[in-house]
Amino acid sequence: MSSSATWNSFVGRCYKELCNRLESLKQVKESERDNIRSDPSQLGQKILVIDDEPDLRRFIKLRLSRAGYKVFEARNGIEGLEQLYKVKPHLVVLDIMMPRMDGWETCRRIREISDVPILILSAKGNRGSRVKGLDLGANDYLAKPFAGFELVKRIESVLGHTNSPSSEST
Repeated sequence: MSSSATWNSFVGRCYKELCNRLESLKQVKESERDNIRSDPSQLGQKILVIDDEPDLRRFIKLRLSRAGYKVFEARNGIEGLEQLYKVKPHLVVLDIMMPRMDGWETCRRIREISDVPILILSAKGNRGSRVKGLDLGANDYLAKPFAGFELVKRIESVLGHTNSPSSEST
């Protein structure tokens, strides 16, 4: 099997897993949904999601919007840097494997101009990749596939530790 076919198979499995999780999220009662929303002090904070997979961006946007965040999207690192200047987000969710400019380079460039918190979200979940991401300045690293609830909790944690909008430095 070629690496392209292997990658497509992996993406397909991730997509199915996300769809299943999205379906179970839809089944959560409205009263229970209120219990899993973000900390009220973080409502309305801006999150920039940089990922080349439209279905994954859609899932993340839905999950974070329900948690009270304002979500902005970019399809690759170059668009992500443009959005960083325009939006001045409170946090960036960054994929690693993207066309045009990968997440490693995007992370490096963000760190040259800003201290905005970065949560790397990647299929590369091995220890070396996690350490590399943290060495480049990411605040956290979450391997795909992931639970939407865990993503929200990690964002809350990172924002709670940084406490001040880093958009002032961009």
